[in-house]
Amino acid sequence: MNRTKLFASSLLAVAGLVVVASIAIAEPLKENKPAAGQPEMKLPPGWTEADMRACMIAGTPGKMHERLAAGAGVWHAKATMWMYPGADPLHCEITSTVTTIMDGRYTKVEMAGDMPGMGPYTGSGTCGFDNVSQKFVANWIDNHSTGIMNGTGELSSDGKTLTWNYTH
Repeated sequence: MNRTKLFASSLLAVAGLVVVASIAIAEPLKENKPAAGQPEMKLPPGWTEADMRACMIAGTPGKMHERLAAGAGVWHAKATMWMYPGADPLHCEITSTVTTIMDGRYTKVEMAGDMPGMGPYTGSGTCGFDNVSQKFVANWIDNHSTGIMNGTGELSSDGKTLTWNYTH
């Protein structure tokens, strides 16, 4: 299955729960034989068993999700930030609480600290690994802005460093 169709299938699976339920009233769904010990699965109209399998694979946490989950806990750190290239660095101490959510599919990060000259800082973000695009993805909001940052992460070839790049 190509990535475009797989991506569309995964979106339908997430957003389609209500849609599938409303369609089921007007149109009978194709029946599937369940795996041993599993409840009977019904396919939405127009879907094949291969579509459903691809969607289920796309939504299953794997090694990269485990990698993100390994960072769960409460962390105290000294942070250095540059507001723009060439700027003097800002230094602060932060506390970061990292938890897994959605059955290990995502990691939630909540951060608090005091930014020099800017006051108390709180931020929250969600990151994960998109099985379809094969990329780490994230978003971030905080009390010092009104926009939502979106990011992608890249794992180093040695697997030791995950570098995030955000756009705002």
